[in-house]
Amino acid sequence: MKKIYIGISLILIVNLFAGCNFKPNKIETSTIEDMNLNDEEEANRETNTSNFYPIIVAYKNLNGYYSNGDVIGGIKDGEWYSYSDFDLPNEIQVIENYENDFVKGGEVYNFYSNEECVISKKGGNPKLVYYGSLGRAILNVEFDPFKINNDNFIIGISGDWNAMPRTVKKNDDNSLLIDIDNDGIKEKIKIFESTFKDEVGEDIRKIDISINNSEKEIIFDLITIDYVYSGENVDLLFLDLNGDNELELLTVVKGHTLYIEVYKFKNKQLHSILDFYIGD
Repeated sequence: MKKIYIGISLILIVNLFAGCNFKPNKIETSTIEDMNLNDEEEANRETNTSNFYPIIVAYKNLNGYYSNGDVIGGIKDGEWYSYSDFDLPNEIQVIENYENDFVKGGEVYNFYSNEECVISKKGGNPKLVYYGSLGRAILNVEFDPFKINNDNFIIGISGDWNAMPRTVKKNDDNSLLIDIDNDGIKEKIKIFESTFKDEVGEDIRKIDISINNSEKEIIFDLITIDYVYSGENVDLLFLDLNGDNELELLTVVKGHTLYIEVYKFKNKQLHSILDFYIGD
C-alpha cells in the first residue's frame, strides 16, 4: 500500500456517460505555429513510427485554458511504460524539441474529462522540463489551448480507440457498478472513508476502495489511500488506456501535489501498472 501525504477534502468523480463519438476523418488539428514539425517529421508522426502511445495529464492555466500536459506513461507493443522508464536526463533547464525514443511530437490526443471525451488535439514536439522539487525531469507536450467547464484535470490518450466504452451506474448506497474487465459481469466498487487524527491533532482521512462481486458480498481486491489531509481532491476514473476494451482504474489525488496511480483488474485482482507524482 502506498502512503500519500496530501491536503484537500475528498471528492469522488466518475464517468457517468457512455463512450465517445469518434470521427477520425474530422479530428481537430492544432494551429500552434507550425508545431515545430517539418514535412518529413509530420509524415513519420502520422504513422506513429515509434509505436508508442503516450498518455498525458493536462492542467488548466491561470486563464482557465488547457494548453499543455505532462506525459505520465504510455503503451508500446502491448507493454506499459511509466514516465520513470523514459530514462530522462536530470537537466536543470527546459529543453525544447527534446528528442527521445517515445514521444515524437504530432501525436493526436483524445482528451477525456471525468464525464466524456471533450476534444481531439495534435500535440507539439515534447520538451524536457526539470522539476526542482522532485529533483528530476519529465516530458511536457503543448497543444492548441481550449476551455471546458471542468475544474479538475483531463487525461489525453494518443490512441484512436474509445476509452469510455461502458457506463458507470451509481447505486443508492453510493457504490458503483461497471464491467471493468469486459467479461460481461459488472463489478461493484465500494468506497469507505474513515477519519483519525495525526500526531499534532489534525484530521486525516483514509480511503479504502474495494472491488467486489456484484451478486455476492465477496471482495476481490482492495486498495487504500492511507493519508488524506483536509482540503485535497481524490478522483476515481475508469478509462481504457491501451485499447483492449478493458477499463483501467485511475486514482488521482490533486491539490498542491498531484499523484496518479493506474491499476489493471486482472484475474480478479488489481495490479498497479503506472504511477505519476508531482509535488513537494
